Amino acid sequence: MTSRLRFLLILILSATGILWMPSYTFANDQVLFGVDEEIFFKADYPKFKRQKALAIGPDGYFFYTYNHRSAADAKHAALTGCNKAVEKHRRKKKPNGWCLPYAVNDKIVWKGLAPGISGDEELPGPDLPLTSGQQYGRSTTAKAILLMLHGCGRPSTPPPDMVMSWVNYFLARDFFVVMPNSFADPHPAVCGDEGWFRDYAVTTEVNRLRVAQTKRTLRELKRLYPDKPIYIWGHSGGSRTVQYFAPDVKGVIALGDECGIGHTAIVVIPPAVPILYVFGENDPYLSSLGLPVTAKSAKKRCSRSKGDRRWVIVKGVGHDTAIWHQNVIDAVSKFIGEKTFKLDYEKTSAELSGPTKAAFNVYRTRMGYRAFAVAEDGAFGYSDNWDNEPDAIQHALELCESITGKPLYAPGEAHTCKIYDSGK
Repeated sequence: MTSRLRFLLILILSATGILWMPSYTFANDQVLFGVDEEIFFKADYPKFKRQKALAIGPDGYFFYTYNHRSAADAKHAALTGCNKAVEKHRRKKKPNGWCLPYAVNDKIVWKGLAPGISGDEELPGPDLPLTSGQQYGRSTTAKAILLMLHGCGRPSTPPPDMVMSWVNYFLARDFFVVMPNSFADPHPAVCGDEGWFRDYAVTTEVNRLRVAQTKRTLRELKRLYPDKPIYIWGHSGGSRTVQYFAPDVKGVIALGDECGIGHTAIVVIPPAVPILYVFGENDPYLSSLGLPVTAKSAKKRCSRSKGDRRWVIVKGVGHDTAIWHQNVIDAVSKFIGEKTFKLDYEKTSAELSGPTKAAFNVYRTRMGYRAFAVAEDGAFGYSDNWDNEPDAIQHALELCESITGKPLYAPGEAHTCKIYDSGK
């Protein structure tokens, strides 16, 4: 996993209510109003009958219950159900209980923490993530904008090969690609070497900051390019960020995250905004879909919301999905109304010489799945250390063709380089 922050919510039924529980546990006992709880309270809680209540516990637990005889009964049931679940998970009991009431009927009674900027607030100040981030293409001649949101770790320069495959595809279709760096507004990393799944207060604050950052960036992009359609692409934590609010854009492409928030797959993105979900079949962070992800499990979850909701599943792939899979490149092309690119390739046994032969000798020392591609004009490219052969082959072809100077993944075109060698 290159970057990520999210909570996998598991539905547990009881006699009086329903508990939402994350599969990741944080190290402290803070009880706070997090982003998942906020989404649930705004989107789903109003649908339930009175008398009802919502209680919140540590680690992202929350328990709601409804249709009781009185408000007092509902409050008691919500707290009891929440505390029992937390005690069972923690295998210990806190003298005065863990959970706190958030709402009784429609009245907010919360007296706990709510870290970070509210989802209804605007982030002040200049858009440092946008101005300090990476940009590709020509904004003046572009026909559309792609806003790419990185995961929960610090973005690298240059971006990983997986990300660049997407950049190259959109550049070939005259998009202007912008990749803000959320860390330009100082905040702690919440995953990776700098703190894998930090405590819930920190993750909540960062999640809310990233939503506010993205809203600000969208306002700025619309001001700068009022006549250009905008698409949002998010991976992992970036995918979760865009699913936390309702962006007014042409479309959303979401990778490495579930469709919707929580067990009921709450989707706050408006039905008028199309969404394309890209799932790696073996992505460990898609447990609510079941592993391996299947067309049946994806349809069951992703078709719950109204609007144009599409999904594509990539066999043999985990959390990081490059665009160089035919079903992905076909789905994305259809999603944005463009011609696709054929990933078929030819093999060659041409005799190598000079720099190409020297590079091949180096290539033969590389580990993992690898591939070596060549072109008739002498260009070559090789890739190594992949988990599977198809990824190695497509990456080698991309590297080879980048040297030829031709646009990568051009609409209606196909590979010009050929594979000389591949395997392990």
